Amino acid sequence: DGTLIEFDRSWEKIGVRFVQSLLETFPVHNKEAALRQLGVIKESIDPKSVMGSGSLQQIIQAFNDVTGQDTTDWSKSTSQKLVDERIPEINWVEGVKEALIDLKAKGYQLGIVTSDTKKGVEQFLAHTNA
Repeated sequence: DGTLIEFDRSWEKIGVRFVQSLLETFPVHNKEAALRQLGVIKESIDPKSVMGSGSLQQIIQAFNDVTGQDTTDWSKSTSQKLVDERIPEINWVEGVKEALIDLKAKGYQLGIVTSDTKKGVEQFLAHTNA
């Protein structure tokens, strides 16, 4: 994300839904403080927060801290469900699509290197007819 396409806002939406679901599922005394601690501001995520740049394990630890409970199993299953239901929002970085079409027409072999999941890459390729 960020090289060929703009950062996919669907990931941010998943993060917000993930935190909202946490706060609906587990009793938390001060939900506003929990939202701030996790980096959720209205319908956005602070990129420097655990929700913006943390691994799933770091997010689980933050969830455990906020709830005072072990949220591991719930977090893993809920995050997978949200990812499986995700509809990607793909917006090309200006000029990239045309450059790739031109390179392909000239016979270059093109590939993708990403840390995204196989499903995410397949959705990207299907959406872009690549």
